[in-house]
Amino acid sequence: MAEAAVDYRPIHSNVRRLERDAGRLQERIERLQLIVTRSGETGVYSAEQGERAQERIEVLTAEREALLAQIPAEWEEVHDVFAKVQKAEDAARLSYRRTVDDAYEPVVELKQILQDADLVASFKPELESLRERLPELKPKEAVDAIADMRSRVGDAEGTGDIRDGLTEARSIMRSNEPDVAAAQAEIDKSIAALEADLAWRRKGAEEILPKLNAYDAAIAGTIGLRLQPRLPRDIALDVASCLSHHRDISLGF
Repeated sequence: MAEAAVDYRPIHSNVRRLERDAGRLQERIERLQLIVTRSGETGVYSAEQGERAQERIEVLTAEREALLAQIPAEWEEVHDVFAKVQKAEDAARLSYRRTVDDAYEPVVELKQILQDADLVASFKPELESLRERLPELKPKEAVDAIADMRSRVGDAEGTGDIRDGLTEARSIMRSNEPDVAAAQAEIDKSIAALEADLAWRRKGAEEILPKLNAYDAAIAGTIGLRLQPRLPRDIALDVASCLSHHRDISLGF
């Protein structure tokens, strides 16, 4: 991109200057055309003013056409070539960002899933309590209690299987014929899913998480940098220094 800009910048600057000056002349021409249109016996301006405005329009039009004639014949081709280079660079940058983000996001997600083992474990007594008091609740109260529990379970990453049973239990108690026993059976499924989930989370936290943390530490400053909650101080200072300099974006217009 920088290499292509060396040859493109001079012709771009010249063309945009010519177009700018031609545009200013066009604005003057349009103002004079209003005078011509509104001149005459019944107009705002006299016939003489209209004639003088028309004469001035002809002069300015010739000046404008002379300016536009100075635009190099190869301008459109040069512009199209540079635009393709610019588009290719933008696509490459976007592709790189997507690639590194897609590579790092699973690391972050898996770490969070394994680190949530204790949080998931805390849901079990709450689920058991919800199951036991369900017969004491009115259908509307039961729906609200199940929905609240489902929302709390959602605070932990990767708990879709646990939430499934609660979703079914809520639907049952929300129906025209609420069935407490059927809803309790669905909550039992959530409890069973939790126990299975907890087994592999704890095993993963013990066997995988330390290695995952080490891997994360190794790549956090490179491909994982964009997804860090905060930039390391040394990198933040470098970025701030770069951004403090004027960035010429004129070639994009």
